[in-house]
Amino acid sequence: MSILLEGTDNSGKTTLSKDLRQLNPHLQYHHSGSRPSTDEHERLCLEQQHALLAMGNTIVDRATCISEQVYRPDRLFEVKLMQHVDLLLQIGVIIVYCRPSTDKLMSFEKFTWRGEESEDFKQGVLQNQHIYIQRYDELMTRVPHLAYDYEDEMASAWLRKMLAESSFDQLTYLRLHEVMMKAILK
Repeated sequence: MSILLEGTDNSGKTTLSKDLRQLNPHLQYHHSGSRPSTDEHERLCLEQQHALLAMGNTIVDRATCISEQVYRPDRLFEVKLMQHVDLLLQIGVIIVYCRPSTDKLMSFEKFTWRGEESEDFKQGVLQNQHIYIQRYDELMTRVPHLAYDYEDEMASAWLRKMLAESSFDQLTYLRLHEVMMKAILK
């Protein structure tokens, strides 16, 4: 079982991954890195991320098949990228959409940046965060996922516990997967 964390910058993905690894040290963490610069680079990213998630006991911070749809305006609901999302669902990946309140996501003074992020990247996020939030919300109406809001302490504690257990407890995994797949039907 593998976990894919999705959401805009400042949505709690990194903190959630750290919490899950503390609860279950067998989980391996991978960050997808910078966005692909060419079609060939994108193909390689998609293949690598699929292979990582297929291994099990893995947490991946963003996948190209989802993030490209959010951060590139002309790619929302692109068939090729949605097919890659379907492939992840077929191998049983649990997708977690980290989505605290919009106010929290727009609290720029609390943003934490990774060292490799350029000043241009940071400015782009700050200027377009509201658009990225909107695109993620729209995309996730079609992608089965579990919602994670770190502001809801009880629900987030429960989900962290269940996600950490799901990699070694088949019944917990099946329950989470069922909840995730039913969520899209609502």
